[in-house]
Amino acid sequence: MRKYVLTVLFVQLSLSSTYVGDDVAMIPKPNHETLAWQGLTDLRISLVERGMLNEALSLFKVERSRLPPTERADVTLWFLERSKKHKFLTKERSIWVEIELRVYLAQSLYERREARSGETEFQTAKELLEC
Repeated sequence: MRKYVLTVLFVQLSLSSTYVGDDVAMIPKPNHETLAWQGLTDLRISLVERGMLNEALSLFKVERSRLPPTERADVTLWFLERSKKHKFLTKERSIWVEIELRVYLAQSLYERREARSGETEFQTAKELLEC
């Protein structure tokens, strides 16, 4: 688990630094390709598939900030769907994860100028909070 925490910290530092260079984005893929930020996406997918949702969620938050606004909603929806399938979270934790992801999804939909869909997601998150 430590190596995933280190990856998240490294990416967060690279996002907040004043360093402007493409090398920061080159997190390697398992087959040693270097496609900008793709290694981060692959790691998130792998963590979700292995049931390491907390680590994947931490990575997702960083990854989301690197995505173009047009892609954020799709990735957030993917993560939301996968997180519902995992039964290893407590019910309370599962609700909080869903609320957080729905708020991210609403923000992403607003960024894509889909205000009605964004409002629906905010309402769903609000309803979950009131449970």
